[in-house]
Amino acid sequence: MSEKNTRKQIRTLYLMTTVGYFQIAAASWVALLALRGFSLLQIGMLESIFHIVSLCFELPSGVVADVFGRRKTLIASQMASLMIFSTGFATTALALGCSALSYNLASGTREALAYDSLKQNGDEGFYARFSSTEMMLYRITNSTATLCAGLALWLG
Repeated sequence: MSEKNTRKQIRTLYLMTTVGYFQIAAASWVALLALRGFSLLQIGMLESIFHIVSLCFELPSGVVADVFGRRKTLIASQMASLMIFSTGFATTALALGCSALSYNLASGTREALAYDSLKQNGDEGFYARFSSTEMMLYRITNSTATLCAGLALWLG
């Protein structure tokens, strides 16, 4: 793989981080569920479901990325928006389970793809810079999404 293709893949991964973590609903899903009429107990149960699914699929998601390929796993991880279609507790629980699975499929896969691409080109020393830039983009994008969610809730 040429250095030009590697840099292009890294820029694509940066873009995916920026776009992928700008999730206004994910930043304030507890408030959104409360606005949809869910009780505090139901919201707590839904939060528990999210974390249990996330815990159970942490290792298997890495195996999926290794077996099916990192690019296919990244594409499969884009199912987090199912909560838009949820109406009741059961469908919301299913949507949050899919969101947790989506998070697990994406976490680490992007970084592994970047490292593999850099290593193929003999430029794995660049990975530390990539990782720090990606974390900065994640923090900025996630914070901006939280601010936008707060603004949307404030506006009603």
